[in-house]
Amino acid sequence: MNGGKNRYVMLMASLPPHSADFLATRYPPVSAIQLQKRLAWLSPEHAADLNRIQSILYWSESVEETDAEFLQHAQAGLQQIDNCYLKAIILWRLQLRTLVAAMRQKHHQPQQQVSMQMLAMTPFARDILRNWQLPDFGLRYRFPWINDIDALIQQESYLALEKYLLKLIWRYYAQQSQGHYFDFEAVVVYVLRWDLVNRWNQQHGQTARQRFVEIMQRQVEEAV
Repeated sequence: MNGGKNRYVMLMASLPPHSADFLATRYPPVSAIQLQKRLAWLSPEHAADLNRIQSILYWSESVEETDAEFLQHAQAGLQQIDNCYLKAIILWRLQLRTLVAAMRQKHHQPQQQVSMQMLAMTPFARDILRNWQLPDFGLRYRFPWINDIDALIQQESYLALEKYLLKLIWRYYAQQSQGHYFDFEAVVVYVLRWDLVNRWNQQHGQTARQRFVEIMQRQVEEAV
């Protein structure tokens, strides 16, 4: 076994496994600080690729961008990643994001006003445009879960929608992890799953703090 492979065996062996029911966990399996220490074992090339992947998938959470700007950012990042397996994972996430965005837009604007730039990275763009009036855009055969998402959007149950999407992504990552246990691809999938757990717990923390503030505010108003 060469030094590069041995490095990733040690890295993955040092990381605690993810819980099967990540929505029920209060914290990620390893702290952000400890995870970053483990990721310091990555080669410079792989560290750069991981940063690109996270930047593509999570850039919009910290930057307000137009569809065109996001598309340009994503395409530039993808061109620098020379790994078909990882590119497929990124594209799947981007296509899911696009599909959900189109469904949300249709809910609020029944008349077709979808941006072609938003659909540029999806192989099913023509289906969406041709079948705009259909609840599933005629894509149920390709995405069996699309009607569930549409129902949650119609009910405007966005917390339930968020949970559904996170579970969907979690299952996808679990499927993609098969056959990758002690290599760079395994590290990437582990980090992406860690990001999901951390994101969910941060949202719960923000909700809990907001509820606490509201309760305290009501108590103050009642005491006055």
